[in-house]
Amino acid sequence: MITIDTGRMTVKVGKAKRKRVTVGGLAVLLTLARRPGRVCSRDDALDGLHGADAGYFGDRSIDSHVKRLRKIVGGKAILSVYGVGYLWSDEVPVRIAHLAGTEPSGSDAGMLP
Repeated sequence: MITIDTGRMTVKVGKAKRKRVTVGGLAVLLTLARRPGRVCSRDDALDGLHGADAGYFGDRSIDSHVKRLRKIVGGKAILSVYGVGYLWSDEVPVRIAHLAGTEPSGSDAGMLP
């Protein structure tokens, strides 16, 4: 189980210690983790990362974020889709906590589908 804590800006894999992620890394991670099993193009990931300013950034910046994130979550969580982008493996359970020290509520409670 991978737990993403947006309040602390950390990721925890299993029982390992929490690891901090950057704002950009967190944005990319959430963009992928909220869509398990679905391909996310580099353009979609850029939009999640930079919003309206996405046109000013190269899609290779996503590759750099993914490379760093894979070191934290492991190579089996974020998969490459050649020529398109990335996807979060639907075989890797993920939980998103919205506030440090509190349990999530609503559609993000527990594991994502």
